[in-house]
Amino acid sequence: MLKLARENRWGYTRIVAELRKLGTKSVSRQTVKMILKEHDIDPGPKRGKGSWDEFLKIHADTLWQCDFLSKPMWTAKGLVDVYLLVFLHLGSCRVWISPSTVQPDSAWVSLQARNFLMVAEDMGLSFHSDRHPERPQQ
Repeated sequence: MLKLARENRWGYTRIVAELRKLGTKSVSRQTVKMILKEHDIDPGPKRGKGSWDEFLKIHADTLWQCDFLSKPMWTAKGLVDVYLLVFLHLGSCRVWISPSTVQPDSAWVSLQARNFLMVAEDMGLSFHSDRHPERPQQ
């Protein structure tokens, strides 16, 4: 495990996974973590410049989260699932929720994405960054 840590700069979770692939199933994550610390090896070394929090702060103005969800709803025809797309702008915490449908298909998703892009543009929210710092890995 020390060789894996030194040669690959892997953290203890990845090392345990690799050891399991090799047939060693009795070593816990905590054991690997303690052994790495005893040999002055960071059990979860940084894998890039900066932290994940720094990356998010730098790019918050251009980061969007999108989720597709369904919700059961009572209608005149009984209980049906309605589907929506939700977009969240991380920098401003603004949310855009699509109109719902009971029959989502690629045409509906494309239409909602186009509508969302128009709304985001009207709100002055960006999708592009002028800054390109190296993204830290998780």
